[in-house]
Amino acid sequence: MNHIQYLGKIYGCLEVIGIGPTNKHRKKLLLVKCLKHPNVKPYHVVKQSLVNGSSKSCPECIRESRQTHGKSKTRIYHIYKGILQRIKNSNHKNYKDYGGRGIDIDPKYDPNHNNQGITKAFLNFFNDIGDIEEPYTIDRIDNNKGYWKDNLRKSSFLEQARNKRNNVVTADIVKNMRNDYNNGLTQVQICQKYNLGSGAVSSIINKKCWKEVI
Repeated sequence: MNHIQYLGKIYGCLEVIGIGPTNKHRKKLLLVKCLKHPNVKPYHVVKQSLVNGSSKSCPECIRESRQTHGKSKTRIYHIYKGILQRIKNSNHKNYKDYGGRGIDIDPKYDPNHNNQGITKAFLNFFNDIGDIEEPYTIDRIDNNKGYWKDNLRKSSFLEQARNKRNNVVTADIVKNMRNDYNNGLTQVQICQKYNLGSGAVSSIINKKCWKEVI
């Protein structure tokens, strides 16, 4: 059989660069190199294992994929996993407001980019962002842009709420709400008047947010 047709083909991270001999099991071998780790010496792989997908990465790729980052129980890791779900999982309840409307993610944070895996992708994210503790989370500066380093910042939940693209609260509304409260309206009545949740109203009238508005 002529195996020249496999030259130059790429399977996962492996590119076929030569035709090898037949092994003792009468299986044809192909010479491959790893595109992710050019320093790894080319080696032979059984043709069928490339074609069926059982061989698609070099030993160094496999070693990296088995590394752990030791942060699986940290806040920053759960935030990162949540970002991936909203961006890439079409079944996620919030997908329509993120991946569904074109919000993307920096390829270096994407586990599928160049088959780098979630460990390497998360470490790239962590190296850019660092650890996060309560009450802070990750916010996008421009909510119409994606999760890229220059568009990310650490923010409190209140700051994040104020930055939502459907936020209808303005400085004038804040003044009016506080005036209404000082003039005798209850928190429930203010919630109904401005169509806001009790948590947001409580934070505004108690000046836990919009502190700069007098």
